Amino acid sequence: MVYAGFNVLGESGDGGSLGYVQGYVAPFAKEQRQPFSDMCAKMREIAIDSGALHAVDSLSYDIEDGKVTDFKRAVDAEADEGVAFGFVEWASKEAHETGSAKMREDKRMTSLGGDLPVDGKRMIFGGFEVMLDTGHH
Repeated sequence: MVYAGFNVLGESGDGGSLGYVQGYVAPFAKEQRQPFSDMCAKMREIAIDSGALHAVDSLSYDIEDGKVTDFKRAVDAEADEGVAFGFVEWASKEAHETGSAKMREDKRMTSLGGDLPVDGKRMIFGGFEVMLDTGHH
């Protein structure tokens, strides 16, 4: 298990009854914090417009070096990089698949360009079925 603290960078959507979460962990250059924040805001907007219930992006503030592994090692973060963690909540896996297809077709995705403020090769993505939702929304 890996634990760490993250400060919320941005949040979109009102939430709702969720059944599926798509998450990511990624390194980002600390000097590129604002461009990274801008990119995340655009991605959250596109996700919500494509049917997501809620989306959150956050930046590391309390990440310790682990004995076996840690967030920094997971994304091979360098000394001048922080670690971002984010997730998008969907009503179901099917809603995620439909919404993801809409996101890929959204013209705003191409406006992000190819020079992103994050190294996509070191990003970790994963989809998770929700086991427990405490109704925090």
